[in-house]
Amino acid sequence: IAQVSGQIEEVVTYDGDRPEKLQEARERAIRRAVEAGADGDRVEVVEQDEVPLAYVTEPIVRLRIKAVGPLRTSEQRIQNA
Repeated sequence: IAQVSGQIEEVVTYDGDRPEKLQEARERAIRRAVEAGADGDRVEVVEQDEVPLAYVTEPIVRLRIKAVGPLRTSEQRIQNA
């Protein structure tokens, strides 16, 4: 059975709260995978890239996170409805 994914890609400013911003972004990627049809209990983050932007004075990065999980079965869809 196919894997279902969710991904976010955005530019983020770190103002001393990097772990919090990363966690929020990971949760959004997981939520997108679930919205696309993944089993929410089995979704996991499989890729996380942080690329610092050059020539800026603040700590800014391009953040890309991908989460994947197995396709939710029709039984799970009925239970979650």
